[in-house]
Amino acid sequence: MVVKAIEIRRKVTAEIFKQAMRKKGKFGITYSTNLVNRLDDFVDFIMIKAAAMKKMDEFKFLSFNDRARRVIEELNVVPHIRWLKHNAVSYPRIAKLICMSRGNVESIRRVTEWLKSIHVKGEFLGSVLTKAGENILERPIEELDEIVWYLESNGVRMDWMGYVMSRCPQLLCCSMEEVKTRVGFFLDMGMNERDFGTMVFDYPRVLGYFTLEEMNQKVNYLKEFGLSNEDVGRLLAFKPQLMGCSIEERWKPLVKYLYYLGISRDGMKRMLVIKPMVFCVDLEQTIVPKVQFFQDIGIRDDAIGNMLVKFPPLLTYSLYKKIRPVVCSISYHILHDVFHYFRTPPFPLKESLFFHCTNAYTFSFCLAIISLFNASKAGRFFY
Repeated sequence: MVVKAIEIRRKVTAEIFKQAMRKKGKFGITYSTNLVNRLDDFVDFIMIKAAAMKKMDEFKFLSFNDRARRVIEELNVVPHIRWLKHNAVSYPRIAKLICMSRGNVESIRRVTEWLKSIHVKGEFLGSVLTKAGENILERPIEELDEIVWYLESNGVRMDWMGYVMSRCPQLLCCSMEEVKTRVGFFLDMGMNERDFGTMVFDYPRVLGYFTLEEMNQKVNYLKEFGLSNEDVGRLLAFKPQLMGCSIEERWKPLVKYLYYLGISRDGMKRMLVIKPMVFCVDLEQTIVPKVQFFQDIGIRDDAIGNMLVKFPPLLTYSLYKKIRPVVCSISYHILHDVFHYFRTPPFPLKESLFFHCTNAYTFSFCLAIISLFNASKAGRFFY
């Protein structure tokens, strides 16, 4: 009986809320219905507060409906919904924010205005607020300012701050001590402020998205290739996306595959230093098809491994737009030069390659192709 009465009151409160949105907020029926249907917690908050008002002398003679309308009006929630909608926040995110506010709807505008002051664009406001964490609306503006000031003092420019927070809103819920620990994690690897600032701008999630334990595990794994602490720092400053790669799902399968091609740890270290992007791409979709292509044209696995160590950028080129067209366009004269390269000094070959290649990419690629073949293999395949 009590449960049924509560359900009736809940439905009545929801209808009163929809009516307030239509009359005072000038919202359509569909928008009001869709939004209120996602506000179960907030509707319960209104219902409880309206019921509690009956104990007050000034409201005890009012009906429940009147008390519910008074609560909605006092919370000033409808104008805030209109304001958030004007700032390009979608209704699912508006609903989540209102529930997060726990009745303190003013806190939404306060934090939103602060985000706009650090150059967070309108289309990202809702995303930042909902992804930052449950306590973002409860944090004093002074604490948020302190985080921004500290990042700015360590190389993150103020005009980058909105972009950084848009891509990594989790930073806004970190304590000041945690922010300092995370920044120190990178500075202790020999990064200067300029490198740190550009790294955070290139990949904001590197600073606040991953746990410190996970970050340490990835740095230690990279050190297993023979890199020093400073080497890893330079590597992350150049390619911070490495921190977003999974050890178990991306790096270990790649290392196993490169071992299969006869590439040693030192060879992998060279590949990592020259082209760290190789350790960020998908193995099955990007690397395996290219290796398979070279295997299909008769090249040994150890020769492929040797070429990849000498020319790791090849794995980042498009197979169908770059590699295959270049291989198919190598003329008989260039193949003849490749064959005779193993019996003559290299200068005539490079001179001839440069004459036949149409651009710098083709020339570089042809030089890389040289390492794919030994004399007997090239002779058997092409002649």
